[in-house]
Amino acid sequence: MPTATRRYVDLFARYVGPRWPRAVLLGALLLTSIGLQLANPQLLRAFIDSATHGAEISALAVIAIAFIAVALVNQVLSAFAQYVGEDLGWTATNALRADLVLHCLRLDLSFHKARTPGELIERIDGDVTALASFFSRFIVNVLANLVLLVGVLVVVARENVLAGMGFAVFATLGLLLLGRMRSIATHAWGVVRETQAQMYGFLGEHLAGTEDIRSNGAEWHVLNGLSRHHRDWLAARRRAMLRWAIVESSTFVTFAAGHAMAFGIGGYLWLNGQITIGTVYLLFYYVEQLRRPIEQLRRELEEMQRAFASVGRVDEMLRITSRLPQGRGLPLPAGAIGVELDAVSFTYGPDAKEQGEVAGEGNELVLRDVSLAVAPGRTLGVLGRTGSGKTTLARLLMRFYDPTAGTIRLGRVDARDADLDELRSRATLVSQAFFSSAGERLLL
Repeated sequence: MPTATRRYVDLFARYVGPRWPRAVLLGALLLTSIGLQLANPQLLRAFIDSATHGAEISALAVIAIAFIAVALVNQVLSAFAQYVGEDLGWTATNALRADLVLHCLRLDLSFHKARTPGELIERIDGDVTALASFFSRFIVNVLANLVLLVGVLVVVARENVLAGMGFAVFATLGLLLLGRMRSIATHAWGVVRETQAQMYGFLGEHLAGTEDIRSNGAEWHVLNGLSRHHRDWLAARRRAMLRWAIVESSTFVTFAAGHAMAFGIGGYLWLNGQITIGTVYLLFYYVEQLRRPIEQLRRELEEMQRAFASVGRVDEMLRITSRLPQGRGLPLPAGAIGVELDAVSFTYGPDAKEQGEVAGEGNELVLRDVSLAVAPGRTLGVLGRTGSGKTTLARLLMRFYDPTAGTIRLGRVDARDADLDELRSRATLVSQAFFSSAGERLLL
């Protein structure tokens, strides 16, 4: 099984599997609707043959009313199935979205420093929303149309073996063509979503710094950067749409051949007296029913390609692990906790500039051989110029990073051995910028 397909199946089973009662209800609705779609053409054939043989108006009226009733019930079932499918898809992906947010919150600070908020929002919301649409569409449109396609082939084969063989060849060629074209645009749509995430990250970063941008007269610099992102996005989308146009146009030849096959077989069988004129129309009607699932499957390929691109990005995000190990989970002592730094040194590493840290160049140490002890219940104030390591010291105490050298002890317990969740619950960091419960950003 291809990697992208396996990733999708794993996510589908993990988040849709626990909601199997709704999936079963959806399956029952779809099967009933498909049965009605296959039965309605039989009523049309009966109406045509009865009319050509001079049946009574009352008999024709009964058939017509039955046809309208079946069509109406089928529309109601289809609408309800669409609702259940959307509800199932969004419920499952909301759980995925929550897990993805929690996973990102538990990653170390270097992960967040290396990515803009806009990029993370696009990953968590944009990619997962694409999966929400595909989860629901996959069941309603893909699986249902596959079942409808098989049902049409079986019904036509029961009417006439030659017609059944012709329909089977047409469906096989159509599906083979779709299968060959399935992955042609997958990578291109992945590039589109990545480019889109970069643009949203650029917007989020610069909108947050509006005051600095305006005070330095850098509006046109920002607009030029935005224009570059838009050009990249347009180019990526053009490549993806071009590849998808190839997929779309390749199906027109298949449909033309299918109609020619249907008219040819129907005319041949009617001229030889093997079928009635009503059955000829029945074959034409079933060709239309066969065409619809193939066309819808073709349309869903674009969503499938986008979804597979999103699956890869979501799976990549979920596979990222924190650089901070959980430790042995030693409990911290009750009450006030003393703090001890023993020869602590720290550097943000060679990617510090990209992460936006005040860390000098390369592997320059921000803290060098720092040792101190604060007894439980005592207060310590640390003063220093900008970039001297005050914020870094607080981050190390909260274990957002581990020291490059030395040891930090909280209540005589090495911070690397303490349970990370307990450590964060026992210590609090109030930064210069924080968010209130209403989501408003406050600056101190």
